[in-house]
Amino acid sequence: MKKLKLNLQQLDGVEVLTRSQLKQILGGDGSSGGTCAYYYPNGSASGGPVVTYNVSSQDAQDYANAWGAGAHWCCDNCSSASWYGI
Repeated sequence: MKKLKLNLQQLDGVEVLTRSQLKQILGGDGSSGGTCAYYYPNGSASGGPVVTYNVSSQDAQDYANAWGAGAHWCCDNCSSASWYGI
């Protein structure tokens, strides 16, 4: 992912969102490449956890359901999931 640099001097007269407002921004339409993620605790070759990001809601649910116990999925509010960002 490309990181953007923000030049605060160019923001005269522009409303800047607070951190909590930025966290509330939701996106995606449920199509492939969406805003959801899924987690499986033993999915890697070494037996460690796997988290897959930017999938559709349906894909996230399907994978979590197929993997069964210990699998999770989320959309939009993923940042509050304990496993997100592993």
